Amino acid sequence: MPHGTDSTIRFSSRKGRGVEAGFTGGSITGNGGVMLVSEQDRRQASCRHSWLQLLRQRL
Repeated sequence: MPHGTDSTIRFSSRKGRGVEAGFTGGSITGNGGVMLVSEQDRRQASCRHSWLQLLRQRL
């Protein structure tokens, strides 16, 4: 699609709910998702669990 278009794409509905994609979000970057995943990884890296918590999770 050309740059600056305000088009909307409609997909077939599922279970009575329509799905559509819009392209009015403005400029975005290609690495935005990577930055969010990286931030979440850093948060989880500082999380400590006891061996008992880990064992209970496995069971």
